[in-house]
Amino acid sequence: MISIIICSRNKTLLNTVSQSVKNTIGVPYEIIAIDNADAKYGICKAYNLGAAQAKYDIFCFMHEDITFETQNWGQNVLNHLQDESVGLIGVAGVDPMGIVPIFSDKNIGNAELNIIQFNNETKESIHSYRTVNPKDTSIIKQSLILDGVWMCTKRKVYKLFKYDEVTLDGFHGYDADLSLQVNTQFQVCVIFDILLIHLSPGKVDKRYYFYFYTLKK
Repeated sequence: MISIIICSRNKTLLNTVSQSVKNTIGVPYEIIAIDNADAKYGICKAYNLGAAQAKYDIFCFMHEDITFETQNWGQNVLNHLQDESVGLIGVAGVDPMGIVPIFSDKNIGNAELNIIQFNNETKESIHSYRTVNPKDTSIIKQSLILDGVWMCTKRKVYKLFKYDEVTLDGFHGYDADLSLQVNTQFQVCVIFDILLIHLSPGKVDKRYYFYFYTLKK
């Protein structure tokens, strides 16, 4: 029911996340790992190659440096994406007030976030939970841009908004670009009933900023 697509650069991490998926997903699935150890593809290209091989109609694009805390999370994905108005879901999102969204920035504002994230300063994993309206206890909330650590969509939505492997030929900007495209016709949402651990803090470098400036044009 769910095709999991991973741009893989580390066999150890791939084995770890594959075992975590097996132990927790709770629905039929496949893992399509595009070997990118030598960085011959940008992440958009790798994801498009993986999607072309997928046999199921729900696509889950995710990093390999994660593990899952929630049991039977696959059913939660299916439940959310049954809603025809929902096109893309993730676990971290922002409606950025600044020009460039940095998901680890505490001052970004308008963030919807539910993830256990490794902190590079403390060297500990911390459960980051934030929401614009704490009084709203909904398990799904709209956002503008999702973080690409974990994003799920439907085959029919992906066909309309494939990853732009020409403009975005590296490893940044793909998540914002897809989110903004999907937002033109569907809801992009953060969900709060799936919790995962991101085992690295992520990387923000000059290429990150370059790709976001490219998206602004």
